[in-house]
Amino acid sequence: MSKVRLQHALLLGISMVFYAWATHWLGISFNSTDFWTTPDSQTYKSTMDWWLKDEPTTCFQTRPWGYGAILALAFFLGQEGACGFLQFACWLGTLQFIFWAVRSATSSLKAAWVCTLLMMLNLTFVVLTAHGLTEVLTTFLVAAGTAWSVRAVAGFRHPVFWPVLLLLLCTLTLLRPVFEPLMWVCAGFTLRAAWPLSRGWFSLGALALCTWAIGYQMHLVEAQTGHYKISFIGERTFGWFLVPQTYMHAKGIALDAAKQAVQDWSKEQQILFLLRHPITTLTCYYENIIESIKGLANLLYTNKPISRSWMSFLNGLLYRVHLFLPLVLLWAWRAGWQRPEPGVWRWWLVGYVIWLYMVATSGISFWQGDRLLLPLWPLFLVVYGGYGLLVAAARQSPKSRPLGFPALMGVGSHDAPGFLPHVVSLPKGPGGLCGLLLGGLQVNERKWVMDTQHQSGPLLFHFTGQPGLVAQGYGQHVQLGHPA
Repeated sequence: MSKVRLQHALLLGISMVFYAWATHWLGISFNSTDFWTTPDSQTYKSTMDWWLKDEPTTCFQTRPWGYGAILALAFFLGQEGACGFLQFACWLGTLQFIFWAVRSATSSLKAAWVCTLLMMLNLTFVVLTAHGLTEVLTTFLVAAGTAWSVRAVAGFRHPVFWPVLLLLLCTLTLLRPVFEPLMWVCAGFTLRAAWPLSRGWFSLGALALCTWAIGYQMHLVEAQTGHYKISFIGERTFGWFLVPQTYMHAKGIALDAAKQAVQDWSKEQQILFLLRHPITTLTCYYENIIESIKGLANLLYTNKPISRSWMSFLNGLLYRVHLFLPLVLLWAWRAGWQRPEPGVWRWWLVGYVIWLYMVATSGISFWQGDRLLLPLWPLFLVVYGGYGLLVAAARQSPKSRPLGFPALMGVGSHDAPGFLPHVVSLPKGPGGLCGLLLGGLQVNERKWVMDTQHQSGPLLFHFTGQPGLVAQGYGQHVQLGHPA
């Protein structure tokens, strides 16, 4: 067994032991009472019953059919126990994806273990496996998408990169409609990847499948409301949380009275009222975002107060990381690190923008605890791991600073110290051709830097220690020599 597989097997064993201990310590049980105890889980149960018993429901207006269909299949096989086992499997898979992605992004087993253990020790994530809510499955899919994008960070033009990402985002949209804008953006890139059509059959297949899945959801909504839309959850949340919250503070009345006062307002009336009270609106919006990041572990209603104290500490710690990260990045940039290669930099930028978007959407609701932003954990753990790498690199001497993810940088073989080989063999997987695309080839602790990258044709590299010497090659071998 390879070292990497051994590490994953060790992680699997530790995860299963920890989960068994945590569920026993927290008193978690997979029964019908606890699994459907929250108001949101009741709406998902309604969509599940529509699949299983053909019972009428109006919940498709706010809850797409995806999670209800998955629950229906698991419930058919083994009721709440099978649903809990499915989410336990997703919990395990999330940890495996995070470990792989962080290790690939930082080339550090220590960083991979630290980030994965942080996710494992999130007790809210453990408790949610025993609730009929979308967070566990959503977190699993975000972790899978993050790992996939790390593996293909230099392959944005690869024919299967965008279709696979589209399928993941389509599934996420059918779980939580907040991913809808990201899905449409990805659909545009997938359509572009499908050209020419003779080579884009996989992209066309993904587009057709997603069109059917989203079209079916829009059909369900249209049958109940007369409008073709994926979900009304955004409008309902906006009108049921942020608007009455602002009204409550502006008028100095109770929340229930505020909800009664604004329940019949049109969307135009809601927006106009918020614009008339900008300071109150922004204050409520900002406080809701902070609450979502530092939120209390509402689902840890247990006789173990230390569990909620631990989650308050962990959420508070990550809040400080989120808060000071821009300052750390500014310091690292001024310290003089070399800018990452375009593929890596683009990945970090997109990841950070997605994180900001998801955080921004959390500001329209309140009292959701720390579960609302839980699906973002895999994303920011990997992104922050890459940032941390470059922060550390900024403290090194200028000649030894890496340009990108070191794990995606192939390590060249050599015959003797100081001897530059004529052929450098690159390993398969993340450290192979993908590393070559990132321009991270390391030979005898000397740096090769990518000069140009072609979709077809050789890849050219310049050796920083000897001007004029270049490497070019295809596949998994690189030939070294002077350019003609």
